[in-house]
Amino acid sequence: MISFTHAAKAILHLQTAPFVAILALEGVPMFAPIKWRIPLKKSQPVDTSLSRRFARIGHIEALLLVIIVIAATGMARGILLS
Repeated sequence: MISFTHAAKAILHLQTAPFVAILALEGVPMFAPIKWRIPLKKSQPVDTSLSRRFARIGHIEALLLVIIVIAATGMARGILLS
């Protein structure tokens, strides 16, 4: 039988690991629009070559968010504690 603290740590890690991954993945897409403002002010074209990568990162982040919600639901219902 798994002790309460061990199971709670496992679910907590299952929640926090995707959250940390989302924070790490969001770095580049977060600063790209800031960099895009400089050429826009000068009426120059914006390099949108990374847009496809940003979309893929967004899909990965959405999947990680679903994992966080499932882990939170499991924690609230006491899964792995019985």
